[in-house]
Amino acid sequence: MSSITIKNIPPQVHERLKKEAQTHHRSLQQEIIFRLERSVPIPKLDAEKIIKEVRALRSRMKGTITAEEIDKWKREGRE
Repeated sequence: MSSITIKNIPPQVHERLKKEAQTHHRSLQQEIIFRLERSVPIPKLDAEKIIKEVRALRSRMKGTITAEEIDKWKREGRE
């Protein structure tokens, strides 16, 4: 997991976060993570949509793909 250091937090913000953490029976760190997760939502993947897209892509492809072709495609643009 990644870490973040936040400097120069205004004292009133720090106190408010501490009080909110106590109210919700969380540590200060847990409270900050909770609030960050709420403010920066991570979109959920739609597995059915992804499967449908992959199947559509596969249906447009002709023949089989070799391991060598896959390796070649991976290297393209890296050189």
